[in-house]
Parts: sequence; C-alpha cells; structure tokens
Amino acid sequence: MNGAHAFDDFAFNGIDAITGEYLWPRIGIDRLIQLLGGREEKPGVNEALLADLSERVKRDRDPKIALRRGDARDLSQTGWAVIFASDSDPDVVSALRPLLDHRRSQATTKNGKSHFYQEFCGDRGHQRGDGKVEFLERLKVPPHSDADPDRLPYYLLIVGDPERIPFQFQYEMDVEYAVGRISFESVEEYRRYAETIIRSETLPRGQPVRGLFFGPSSERDEATRLSSEQLVAPLVLSMKRIFGANIQDFLGSEATKSCMLDALGIDRPAFLFSATHGLGFPSTDRRLFSKQGALLCADWPGPSYRGELSPDWYLSADDLSDSVDLTGMITFHFACYGAGTPAYNDFPKDDFSKVLPQRISPVAFVAALSKRLLSRGVLATIGHVERAWTCSFVSGNGTPQLAAFEDACRYILEGWPVGAAMEPFNRRFASLAVRLSDLLTRNPRDDNRAVLTLIDHNDARNYVIIGDPAARIS
Repeated sequence: MNGAHAFDDFAFNGIDAITGEYLWPRIGIDRLIQLLGGREEKPGVNEALLADLSERVKRDRDPKIALRRGDARDLSQTGWAVIFASDSDPDVVSALRPLLDHRRSQATTKNGKSHFYQEFCGDRGHQRGDGKVEFLERLKVPPHSDADPDRLPYYLLIVGDPERIPFQFQYEMDVEYAVGRISFESVEEYRRYAETIIRSETLPRGQPVRGLFFGPSSERDEATRLSSEQLVAPLVLSMKRIFGANIQDFLGSEATKSCMLDALGIDRPAFLFSATHGLGFPSTDRRLFSKQGALLCADWPGPSYRGELSPDWYLSADDLSDSVDLTGMITFHFACYGAGTPAYNDFPKDDFSKVLPQRISPVAFVAALSKRLLSRGVLATIGHVERAWTCSFVSGNGTPQLAAFEDACRYILEGWPVGAAMEPFNRRFASLAVRLSDLLTRNPRDDNRAVLTLIDHNDARNYVIIGDPAARIS
C-alpha cells in the first residue's frame, strides 16, 4: 500500500481484505494538516538520534561512504556481527552456528582481526528496553559516530521478533550501520536459512544476473496507477540502460498472480522488485499474522469491488509451497506492511482525528510472506513496516524522486551486499529528519511543511531488511 500526497490530496491504497474497501479514505491535504498539525504537541525527532542523522546528511550517495574507512563489499574491511536477545533460545544460536562460523571466517581470516566478528548474546545481547544509545554505551561504542569496524562491525544481523527487539532499535542502528533481521517460528527455519546463505555464496550461479519488476495497476485506482507508471516503469527504463535485456517487467494488467508465480519458477530472476497494494486485516482477525502485507496482483477487479478478497488475487505466504526453490534471490516489495507490522501505528488512522499512537496489532511482527520467502531460499527481502506512502517516489508537488530506488536496485543487481545497497534510503531518512527538526525549531507555526515532512520522514525510516544485511546476489 502507499499513500499519494502529490498535488491536492492523499489517495491511500491499502486494501481491507475483508470488505474490499480502502483501508484509509481519501483526504485533502488541507484537512490532513488541520487534523494532524493542529495538535498542541508538535511531532519531533528524538534529540539523542539527531546528531547521528545530521552526520548522515553529509555523506555521499555511494554506499561505501557509510563506512569510516574500507570497502563495503569486503567483510574483512567492514566486519560482521550478530545481535541476539539476552534471553534468546540457545537452540536458535546453535542452528545458526554454520552461518556464524562462515561470517567469522570472512570477516577475520584475511586481516587477522578477531574483533571484526562479534556475537552479542546473553549479558552482551540486547536487553529489554534497550535503545541504540543504551546498547552501544554498554559496549563502550560512541553512539554518535560513523561506522568503525574497529569498534563495532558495519554489518549487523538482529535475530528475534520485533516484540522482543523492537523495530525502533533496528531503525536507530541503521542510521550508521547496515542492519537486517531474521525472525522465524521454528529452530529448523533458522537452520535452513543459514544453509541457504552458505550454499548461495559457495556455489557458482553460472547465469547472468536478471531482474524482474512487477507493477500491477487498475485504471480506476489512483494509487497503483501512480506506483506502476511513476515508480516501476521508470525503474525498468533506468535498469535496462545499465543491464539491457536482463531486465524483465510485468506492468498494469499483465502483472497477475500467475505471472508472479511463473516468474518464481525454474527460470527465476536474481532480483524481484514489486510495487502494489498490501493487504490489511483487523487486529482481531485470525489471518492477521499469516496474511497481513500480502501482495495484491492485477487479478483484483478494482476499487469498485466490495466483499472479501479472493486468495486468487493476491500473493501470500500460503502460495509458496515447500517445493518452491528461491535460493539466491533478493526481493524488494513496495507495499503496506510488506516487511512487518508494529503494535502501534506511526501515522494517524481513519479520519486522522485521533492522537497517536493507536494499537493496530496485539504485538509487533515480521510479515509472514517475508519469512516464507527466506525459508524458501531468498537471501534477503526489503520491505516497509507499517504503511508505505507514494511520497517515497513522488514529492508533494508531483515531482518524481526516484534516486534512492534507482541506486538501491542498481547496487543490488551489481552484487553489493543488500545492507550497503540500502544506504541511499538511510541517507534520505536522515535528511528528512534534520529538515523536520529544523522546521519545528525555526518555523513552529508552519504546519503545512511540518506535517508533510513528518509523513515523508516516517515513510523513509520504515524501510527495513529482513535477512542478513551482508547477503548479496552472487
């Protein structure tokens, strides 16, 4: 799902899987500003985080600049670490041991620096209530400085669900570091994921790297029309200029569920990018944890349809059987709840008349589709926590802003580790955070720009990696 605020209003495109209606009604910008901006307590940026964000805006778009020194493509120059909850299951640690030993070898063998590999568990792991500052201070690592692997490795893999290690901690750590997360239901899934990474990195691919871009739309649906025509189509043109015939696309009515499943078959691409509606369920619905964030395809009849959506119209975790082999892929899904759902929303809900926060789920959780993709061989999947907005790629005045998407897709297809490839998004988040703070400090009465910048800021922050951030297309 995404919300458009180009031109005169916001056209939200999350679809209620039970009623077939939009999850959020269309609303004019003036009304949005009146309702959200009219509160006595203005939205702000965490001051402890602002120093980090201010440093981020000084960096170039090249992902290797995120490091104090070294090449982000070489773990012996960046380091790698894993962060467990202090009370994590020892069986999960054991299941991941082959991957941990593999990363230890990559990070330390060439340079002889044992501290370039770190395991944080038990007393050194994430303690309940830890934010970024508390965690780093306990490690005696300066909380407001560029990534320096002599102090803390650049690539950080969080292991655990976001109810135990919050999404907020992941957002904060991602300002300077390349952060990913894995969260599975069983020990066997952790073991399988570790095997997937090792197999992908030790066996030659033997084929040219191919990318598939998937952008369904309905002519009666403003939101998917925008994402198909102004995000996916331009990305296809940009990537074809670099990678030629190795880029394939399904746009508009061609982007059906069967096309998606066929593309994930024997001749699967190395990289899949999709932009579409994400499904939403009531917090009390039994399918919330299994289907929230499922990807709506062009089979959907359109916004005039009313009633429960057919599973034939969307891709969910249930569609990826145990026989599906997606080994070596990386995926990127622009959709509401595509990566996960927080317990409380980051934006106003319904008519925007209520003050934040509101509970939208009994607990925070990683999307089932993301977890299923990883369990079937995907190395990492990029997605959005909470709702994704069209402001990600179209500014408030209708101007395209695709640089972060173009850079990330290019880096992934060129074989950069996915954590480094996402640095353009971290940079955009930092820039918007500094701008928001400046607006609220210098122009406290400028509700128009502050409200719209707040939405842009939260949208940019909530892109996350599910998977090992050091994973790459081989």
